[in-house]
Amino acid sequence: MPKVELNQVRALNRVVHLNDWVIKFVTTPQGAGIEAFADGLDIRAISVDIPRATLLPIQVDIRGHRYFVPGDTEFQPTLTLTLLETDDMNVLDAMNKWREFAYETLTGYKEEVDKIKADLKLFHLNRQLQPIFEYTIYGAWPTEVDPGGQLVGDKGADIMRPTITLQFDYFLALKL
Repeated sequence: MPKVELNQVRALNRVVHLNDWVIKFVTTPQGAGIEAFADGLDIRAISVDIPRATLLPIQVDIRGHRYFVPGDTEFQPTLTLTLLETDDMNVLDAMNKWREFAYETLTGYKEEVDKIKADLKLFHLNRQLQPIFEYTIYGAWPTEVDPGGQLVGDKGADIMRPTITLQFDYFLALKL
């Protein structure tokens, strides 16, 4: 295979980068103490596990011949988002409240599943910060919240990047 030349790389002037996302809540968790979602929380992500689905084949045997036909779609049901945080700490606060709403740490109380789950839209942005692709995630709830504030020493402070892992039921993808 011949070597890639510089002019061939220049022809790829609009490659897609994976480091700019906006997350919007379509439906929000319903309960006391989760008012942050109702205020139109502005969530930016620098890293997202792009949702994946597999169309499973079904084997059909007809007179000794084996055929395969499309079966059900199986979704990889977890999604990890690496978020950006500002000094008001609204994003991390909202994610912690959502996790605590799903399962109260001190009492062990679990809220009803329908109240915990939320529907999200993940907008993949281009370099001009315009949405180019949209994923709608249905039935999401947090399984892990990592505040992302690990110490790096007094010389090399880094920005805070909370990470949230969500479990979800299914998703739909749409090119904008």
